[in-house]
Amino acid sequence: MSSNLIAVRMPVLWGRGKGLLGELQDAAVFQARNGAAYNPPAGPPPAYPVIANGATTAQREQARAEHSIDVKYWTTAEHGRRIAVNIGSAALEPFVYAELDDPDEGLDDVNISDLYDHVMDRFAKISQTEIDDNLAEFNKGIDPSRTLAVYTRKQELCQEIASDAGVEITESSMVTTGTKHAVAAGGMEEAWKSWMRTATPLRTWPNWKTHWTNAFQEKRELIKLTGSAFNGMANSAQEEEIGTKMVDALDNLANAAVQRNDTFEQLVKSNQTLTNTISSQQTEIKRLLAIVTALSTGKQPQQQPIEGGGASEVWDPLGYCWWHGFKVKHGHTSGTCDKGKKDVANYNLHKDAKRGDEQGGCTWNSNWKAK
Repeated sequence: MSSNLIAVRMPVLWGRGKGLLGELQDAAVFQARNGAAYNPPAGPPPAYPVIANGATTAQREQARAEHSIDVKYWTTAEHGRRIAVNIGSAALEPFVYAELDDPDEGLDDVNISDLYDHVMDRFAKISQTEIDDNLAEFNKGIDPSRTLAVYTRKQELCQEIASDAGVEITESSMVTTGTKHAVAAGGMEEAWKSWMRTATPLRTWPNWKTHWTNAFQEKRELIKLTGSAFNGMANSAQEEEIGTKMVDALDNLANAAVQRNDTFEQLVKSNQTLTNTISSQQTEIKRLLAIVTALSTGKQPQQQPIEGGGASEVWDPLGYCWWHGFKVKHGHTSGTCDKGKKDVANYNLHKDAKRGDEQGGCTWNSNWKAK
């Protein structure tokens, strides 16, 4: 899920280079790792570009172009949010998210973070023993024989687990604990002095990783030249040779490998979702082949029943909603939409929007026709 959200291209000031990851990741964790908060717009762009009175032709064109870009990214984000919820819910049994499932709108008003928090609150309680074990792991020091990325990833995982348990590990705790561990590795006095001279607002977790990664790399270079270890003791020639090979290999591989751990974990968790999707597609292919075969022989294909009752009795063929598009149920209009009523500014402007007079609203399922 995280990899899919990161793959969605969004403005840097919005997603900080991580796409829509902020829709799922805890806000404090996101800010600690990326140096800035996830920053999506508070609401959708206006239906039409705002052009100041007396604007020149170039200024009007600029306003229209910027508005078009804003609409594109907002629409992309909305589709991404809905797809994320669909993928997440498909991996769960319906009873797990039943409390969030609106009888009329389903999960339309639910974000992926809402679904994740609901599952964690109802079905994934972390015991006190697990919390204690996680804290003990968090307080384990740095192994200087390994690249620092191994340590930073361990600390970030501990922070995630603590957040899920409701026992937050703040960014300042991450930085303070990491500094103590770095100094305890030995031979880091100058690096510590340099870090302490850094302005307090700049002592963030991303900056800590950059500073101390460079410091440990410089220390390794000194080890190669002097033969002294992090604790000040001499290494034998054989240990130095082996250590040099290990350090070079770790420096080249470990950072990339550690950063991909999340991807592999998510792939494992997505297996069940993929299996269900393939099964559903195979069933649909069989149904379509049966229809094609019937048509090729001149016979009328037998209509397959749709789960949940007749679609024509549920969906309004003339319906439209400014927030949900063209495929809506009987009684669901721009004026009766619960989501629209929460969006007060747009609701007052577009509560009368209807099919044929969409007023710049949602275009989802614009080609849908009642069966």
